[in-house]
Amino acid sequence: MEVTYQQSTTLDIPVDLCFENILFNCRYTKTEKSMSFDWPSSSFEFNCPQGTLVLYFKSQGVNLIKIKTKELLVITRTEPIHPVPEELINNTLAFENSFITITLTNRTDRLVRISLIKITEARDGALSFFGSNIKLPPIERTKQKTMEIIGDSMMCGYGIFPVEGCTSVPYQSDSTSTFAAQLADKFELSTRTIAYSGIGLVRSYKEIEFPNEKFNLPILWSRECAGGDTSVYDHKEWIPDYVLLSFGMNDFWDVVANVVDESLVPPAYIKPKAIKREKEVHFYEKETKVITPLPRVDSAIEKKEVRKQVEQWTHEGHEKTIIDFFVSNDESDLDEVFAEHCILFLEKLLSVYKTSTIFVELGPILPREGEIAWQSAIKSINRKYGKRVVELNCQLCYTQKDQECWGVYGHPSYEGHKRIFETILQQFANEMN
Repeated sequence: MEVTYQQSTTLDIPVDLCFENILFNCRYTKTEKSMSFDWPSSSFEFNCPQGTLVLYFKSQGVNLIKIKTKELLVITRTEPIHPVPEELINNTLAFENSFITITLTNRTDRLVRISLIKITEARDGALSFFGSNIKLPPIERTKQKTMEIIGDSMMCGYGIFPVEGCTSVPYQSDSTSTFAAQLADKFELSTRTIAYSGIGLVRSYKEIEFPNEKFNLPILWSRECAGGDTSVYDHKEWIPDYVLLSFGMNDFWDVVANVVDESLVPPAYIKPKAIKREKEVHFYEKETKVITPLPRVDSAIEKKEVRKQVEQWTHEGHEKTIIDFFVSNDESDLDEVFAEHCILFLEKLLSVYKTSTIFVELGPILPREGEIAWQSAIKSINRKYGKRVVELNCQLCYTQKDQECWGVYGHPSYEGHKRIFETILQQFANEMN
């Protein structure tokens, strides 16, 4: 399969382009002439006929497009050429602000099934698809089960393939290489990913408590496109069999805000053949905000009980790790308001996806306090609704000692995601069976 492309600042879009026989595996906003999408791992699938096929796009911001097919790809790159990690060089195209035509030439004697996948996140860019120059052959869905992946930068594949000297995170990211994507590939699940860097499932980056909640995951979860302030997604359009919640560090950012030991935050791991970069350490100051307290709620999780369990864990003689350091340096505690928000979000998911099983992934570097709080929240929900929520625990499947598991700015590298995948695989399989 031969692939060429052209980028330009302007482009005459033909009026008779086609959308028929394309399977869209994503949320999108549709107009009369285009379909726009920005969520990571947004994709569409089609059968490429013999001969030449031309696809028309517009790239806003930075977008990496991965081409997935069983055929050998031969990509001819043209200026401007944007760098991609070595791991993606054979199947991924990179674009910045431009109009794009991608030309696929099928020289085989058969139809070739192809997926085009946007592997960068909504914060970095969006794509508009105007259609193909010919009507495509019919195509059937091959994956029967579905899963919605909800998370933050970890589920965006943020910095998963560190590149020596590269300062642009989008060019080091791949949402289709996360542990969640690996689970989906293993069990042949069709997925949609709702994830955004810096936006937590309950509390966002640099929110000390819950100031206004104007921009968090529950709000973004209700949009067709993350960047579409007025777009409203109809959840009845796609009811997943499974929902996977993944927690990065945004929900617990203030827990790690006072980390001063640089050995606890390893730098991005670069393969031995490259020159290792100097250690990077990032400090975050707690912000002083005027916060209107929420009314106190009677939560199933009390702050005292959580703290008691944390202290008991430490006194039992367990080896002190990075996550225990976070707890000992935490000034705020995870309060009952936080816990209540966790339960409310789970209840919201259950009310919308009435038949879905919800998986909650805990780890790999989740503060012990957060781990215990979420375990208690899951028990509370399951007592009330039956066993609808399942814990997937990968705590400390790697630590600061496992250098190869660390990507950009403390995020897991591909090896880190692989370690998470291997740790929770059997847990996930048990529920699938």
